[in-house]
Amino acid sequence: RQLFLPLMLLICAPVGIKGQTDASVAALFEQFRAAAAFDHEFPREKVFLHLDNNAYYEGDSIFYKAYVVRASSLKPTDISGVLYVELLNAAGQMMERQLVKIDSLGGGNGCIKFDSYMRSGYYEVRAYTRAMLNWGEDAYFSRVIPLFERQKDSFTIDPLDASWKLT
Repeated sequence: RQLFLPLMLLICAPVGIKGQTDASVAALFEQFRAAAAFDHEFPREKVFLHLDNNAYYEGDSIFYKAYVVRASSLKPTDISGVLYVELLNAAGQMMERQLVKIDSLGGGNGCIKFDSYMRSGYYEVRAYTRAMLNWGEDAYFSRVIPLFERQKDSFTIDPLDASWKLT
């Protein structure tokens, strides 16, 4: 008697839900087909820059590795061949723009040097392709990084100097 009610629910549940399931699955597949058609007609790209550090000192360089993929599949892009990487100051003025060749694996790399005239503050690194211009600035890769003033009496260790030892 204790197993009768759970057993009946288990048997009857699929019969009552079957009509709703067929319509739900058909609607889901239709939405999937519409999304796939939209992606085929209007392909999108995503960009990510892997930076070598989170913050920098005046005179340092930003070394980066770029990854450009199709947004729908996250596979290397076949749409663009050039990536634009820009450095902007806090006022939004472009300090430097680089053009990076995207290889067949969707990657590229580069280096941005903080010149001597660049002062401490916040800078934005952003990256995009020409195809991403169609989707607005919200589609760009963007990251804000701080630039600190280098102290004059900072302590540095020469890695070639073997005279010091840890005790």
